[in-house]
Amino acid sequence: MRNIIRVLVSALVTIGLCVRDLPAAQSSASGLAKVNHVIIAMQENHSFDNYLGVLALAQNSLYHSPANGSSCVHDPNPATCVVGLSCTAHADGTYTCTNSNPDDPGSSVVAFHTNDYCPAPDLDHGWASSHKEGNYNAPNNMLKSSPNDGFTRVNDLTEQPDNGVENATEDKTMGFYNESDLPFYYALAEAFAIDDHYHCSVVGPTVPDRFYLLAATSFVHLTTNETVPPVGGYKPI
Repeated sequence: MRNIIRVLVSALVTIGLCVRDLPAAQSSASGLAKVNHVIIAMQENHSFDNYLGVLALAQNSLYHSPANGSSCVHDPNPATCVVGLSCTAHADGTYTCTNSNPDDPGSSVVAFHTNDYCPAPDLDHGWASSHKEGNYNAPNNMLKSSPNDGFTRVNDLTEQPDNGVENATEDKTMGFYNESDLPFYYALAEAFAIDDHYHCSVVGPTVPDRFYLLAATSFVHLTTNETVPPVGGYKPI
């Protein structure tokens, strides 16, 4: 999970207020013909689990976890099914989760609720590191097999070393937010359509991932260093 917050909250709040304050349109249209606007907001450095992993557990949530424990495809109520974290919510607002990542030899880090909205330094999302986060022992095979077992160990080596301190909430890459932290996002999720889960277009850094929004390809570029387009423009390498 990546959790350096770079969000468009102000813009989204403005959009949300404008939409909410508009009078209900009187129309005989049905289906997609009723759609007046499509708003695209691209964000980065966050996973579905990090933002909406406990959506099914939120107070008065409209959603539930998949009945079979893994997929919403065959769920009896697919319209309200989301694939998130495997946690139990307690009355005092805490969570007990079972999702974990290997850490030091013989130990593991369990996903935990955090209200640290600006963890620093940045969590590692380079091309090579991202593949190693997905498959620590065989990063080149990550697209075929992604146990997601390297987030803690990769960041311990590169971005957030333990420095001799080790506790249940020290590894920020395993932190997630809930409806109290992101009330506007959870309100959007419950008021409008949402997918079962989300994934990045390419397992790598900012610029290649953004290419997919505009061109549906990264043209095989792998880094964010190419902020100035090369001579002739971006094209397949």
